[in-house]
Amino acid sequence: MSTNSIALAYCADNESTVAEVQEHLSASAYTFHHYSCNRSTDNNFLTDQLLGQSDPILLFISDNYLKSAQCMSRGLKLLQEKRHDILPIIIDGITEDPATGQKKAVHTDFERVSDIIQYINYWQDQYLDLRRQKRQMNELDEDHFNTHLKVMREVSSEVGEFLRLLRSMNYLILPQFKANAYQQFFIFTEDEASWTSFKTGFNPPVPQPEPTAPEPEALEVETEAEPDPDPEIIANIPGIDKLYPEQSESNVSPEMDEPVEDVPAEAPESNEQEDEDIVADTPTPEPETGFSPEDEETETQSKAADMEDGSEYWQQSGEQDHEEIFEPVAEETSPEEEVSTEIQDQDRIERALSLLNNGQVEDGLQTMADAIEAQPDNATLRYHYALMLARSRKDYHSAREELLPVIELDPENTDALFLLGELEELEGDFESARSHYLMLLDVDEDYPNVYYRLGMITAAHFEEERAEAAKYFRKAAKQDRSNYDALYQYALLLNEALGKPEKAVKYFKKTLKVNAFHPFAYYDMALVYHQLGEYRKAADAYQKAIQINPELKTAENDEAFAIAAAQAEGNTHEKQTSTSASGTVNMSAIEALKDSIVQLEQLLREKEETVNDLEGQLAARPATPPPPPRPKVDQTVLITGATSGIGKATASLFAEKGYRVIITGRRRERLDLFRSQLTEQFEAEVMPLTFDVRSEQECEAALHQLSGQWAEIDILINNAGKAKGLAPVHEGELRHWEEMIDTNLKGLLYMTRLVAPGMVARGTGHIINVCSTAGKEAYPNGNVYNATKFGVDGLTKAMRMDLHKHGVRVGMVSPAHVEETEFALVRFDGDESRARIYEDFKPLASHDVAESIYFIVNQPAHVNILDVVLQGTQQASSTIIDRSGRDRYEEEE
Repeated sequence: MSTNSIALAYCADNESTVAEVQEHLSASAYTFHHYSCNRSTDNNFLTDQLLGQSDPILLFISDNYLKSAQCMSRGLKLLQEKRHDILPIIIDGITEDPATGQKKAVHTDFERVSDIIQYINYWQDQYLDLRRQKRQMNELDEDHFNTHLKVMREVSSEVGEFLRLLRSMNYLILPQFKANAYQQFFIFTEDEASWTSFKTGFNPPVPQPEPTAPEPEALEVETEAEPDPDPEIIANIPGIDKLYPEQSESNVSPEMDEPVEDVPAEAPESNEQEDEDIVADTPTPEPETGFSPEDEETETQSKAADMEDGSEYWQQSGEQDHEEIFEPVAEETSPEEEVSTEIQDQDRIERALSLLNNGQVEDGLQTMADAIEAQPDNATLRYHYALMLARSRKDYHSAREELLPVIELDPENTDALFLLGELEELEGDFESARSHYLMLLDVDEDYPNVYYRLGMITAAHFEEERAEAAKYFRKAAKQDRSNYDALYQYALLLNEALGKPEKAVKYFKKTLKVNAFHPFAYYDMALVYHQLGEYRKAADAYQKAIQINPELKTAENDEAFAIAAAQAEGNTHEKQTSTSASGTVNMSAIEALKDSIVQLEQLLREKEETVNDLEGQLAARPATPPPPPRPKVDQTVLITGATSGIGKATASLFAEKGYRVIITGRRRERLDLFRSQLTEQFEAEVMPLTFDVRSEQECEAALHQLSGQWAEIDILINNAGKAKGLAPVHEGELRHWEEMIDTNLKGLLYMTRLVAPGMVARGTGHIINVCSTAGKEAYPNGNVYNATKFGVDGLTKAMRMDLHKHGVRVGMVSPAHVEETEFALVRFDGDESRARIYEDFKPLASHDVAESIYFIVNQPAHVNILDVVLQGTQQASSTIIDRSGRDRYEEEE
């Protein structure tokens, strides 16, 4: 790093700890700038302070920090954007005993699933309490309260992902950071030359008694006495992934910057360079879990009842919680509204969960059984019934029987296939489990954790296929860069099954890059080095192993690796001793060394051998992993004409991808319904604006309603448009012409004139005009519609010339015939018989055009796509269409 200036970021409650660190480092050449936060939401948020400066950051994470709204607001964004400039340091928090006023330490821990859930629950409780206060308060500062509520909601939705991302970084606990005269600080600043002189004069003051508990040893190994299983053991429990989704996450090194190449386990040596690059550091979104929208809606609506009674059924979720989902269903649905089958299903599931969570297990299960009896082909009900059977009754066989019809009804139901595989593992039917995991891969080869499960099953129960198991572990590591156990298992198989010890060493090193404190990787590496005759390296690796895991230090290991060290030194006497009469003892020590790894590995597989004891652990966990929170994009997109067709499909796609979406149209009821759908399905931030783009006054009034982030429109999609009439120019209706000109041209101009100045002022923005192939070629009876779309084409080119110097991109998409729109119905004034123009050929779908728009928007900032022209395969021009039918294309779908 080129700077000698360092940012110290922390919660104000922990200022004394940070001050001590600064005092210790004061003899270095660095200057330190403090950025602190407290528990309020009234001052500047820590993330805003840190994003606005360029210094490397020492981020002190404590229990106080994790419970501070000012520290945690947009904290996920901070980790995502500044990841490579941050060194997280974990310190104890401080709390005050209300009775005595004495301060005491609060240990900060987020390695176990239960620790993460603790903070998720804390923030969800804070949010719910605040909402209850809002309902009970008659007089309040509405704006201030809503701002506070919004922060709480944001933090409650992101805290789980924040901690998971933090776990994946190379964080240090405070004693590790202080160790060896703060060597890690100088490694972080890439200034190890300065450390040499610093440590010479380093003489830290004798610490005074602090109101905190003694800090752990620098290399303390967590015991397994906690109720939440150790991650290393979890990795070997069949079927545990659905219940412990975080088991594969750990410390990910920022040094990993190249992607995995998928080569066979038996790849020739010429491909070993590709094999080297299994770990990457490029930030990637979490993979989708395969949950259907119906499952997500069910989960969201169920959460409120679960949290009220303390259930953990859904509490691992880090998804965005919207205000609406915490209201009782009765408040959201009026008696006059028609209740759909989907809502009825959700209601049944919610009632059943409520009964289960209140201890009425049989009543809850009977509720689901009755619902399934009434709807035997309802896959959603059967899937959730299976989850409930596994969770509440530990009846894995019955749960499995419920899932089999789901697979018959929906062979591509990925969640059902995965859960079925796990249940079969729990029942010991590993052949069937493997079969269903492979079926799942045929449907979705990116489904989380399936390669890892296949690797574990194959390695443990199909010994003759261990080469295949190695391939699965490689793919698991490629799929989830934080799954250090996949790397570790692959390294073991490279040595034991594939006869490639040198490559095994490389993968043990990769394991340690991901998890620097892996309890066995150094030890296994020491054994491989010993096997290769590299005795000095073997002895060094052993010393590191026992530093991390003192349980490995035995008399037999010490003796064997002492011999190795002596052989490396060329000690002739020791070499002779090893072949003399006393060599029997020494060789026994080496044999004991080899045996000990078997015993130690057995510890990792302990749970698999005692699978019948899993019930108690399963009861303590949620029965299914919640879908990861959808990634949010800090951009606002405004789409005109979003109540149908291309506009609606485009709004859905951008909402799904995490954008803030402003949807506009003339039909308020449609907008409100569409907003509700996007909010429930994608947890999206959606703003409906009702106005007619043909009216300059309505456009201006609507946009003046916007404030904050909504007012800073990053992307304008001028989609509103229409065709009216299809007649020769001498027979056309003037009202049709005026309506097309006012909508297709003047509406586009009004919106551009209102939005473009903000883009110019910010020096960035993107405008996309939805044109048509009717703007590329005229056709009989198209006259005025052709003219308006030719006008859109010309306007787009002229706008680009005006705006390119301000950093504003202008592009266009020009589709031909598109179904799933109201284009034909509007053109023929609602005459449905005349509007049936797509029945004998397969045109584009509205989502095809939406995908093109999304592609245009998501190019690098220096790339501007000017126009995308697209039409169906059966369409050669506006008038040349193959109308021989659409069956072949629908069969492909």
